[in-house]
Amino acid sequence: AVVAAKLGHEVVAFDNLKCVLKHSARNAESNGVASNIQILEGDFQEHERLAAELWEKSKGQGFDVIIAVGMGYLHRSIFTKLLDLIDAVGSHDFVWPMQCAAWQ
Repeated sequence: AVVAAKLGHEVVAFDNLKCVLKHSARNAESNGVASNIQILEGDFQEHERLAAELWEKSKGQGFDVIIAVGMGYLHRSIFTKLLDLIDAVGSHDFVWPMQCAAWQ
């Protein structure tokens, strides 16, 4: 999130762990990009609720780039929920750079 914000992008980031949210906010602040990053608490396993909040943050435009780091290790049933969330909030021609990993 910080790298994208430093490149001038408006960023919306989320996680379900409070400690990650706290450190993300601190990192954004110490890098001078806190005004370019919105940090939300959310769990993609509750993809309908989170999708509604993310859609609002995108001002109804969807997201052009979606970065989900380290998600390839997830069990297929959980990974499917991530795909549902991405499908709900990605713009028509969004980009999703993703590392490859084996299914568990």
